Amino acid sequence: MMVSPEGFVTEYKGKSYEELIVVRDDIIEKIKAFEEGTIPKEEYYMNPSQSIQYSFYLQYLAGICKLLQEAFEKEKVEDDEEIVFEDGVDYAEEMKRQTGEDLEADRTIKLIF
Repeated sequence: MMVSPEGFVTEYKGKSYEELIVVRDDIIEKIKAFEEGTIPKEEYYMNPSQSIQYSFYLQYLAGICKLLQEAFEKEKVEDDEEIVFEDGVDYAEEMKRQTGEDLEADRTIKLIF
């Protein structure tokens, strides 16, 4: 039985950046096994089907990557650090515009590509 993508992500909220990297890598291994056709024969006829599992793993990966980003910003980016990218786009404002979510008010992050 597989957990819903939302339930899966909820299980990992609050985990450290390093813990989330391990989870991400495990999910990627499962995705690669499907894509490369290297799923063990005894697992091939499981319920739900491999294609359903693949779809769920992709959704799990998306959720874990979002948690990774949040954990990275919380644990690895200094509070007063400013990330400025070449084009000068204000990352916080751009994210707010696209998602409606407001990033931490005390941190300025800018994108440059």
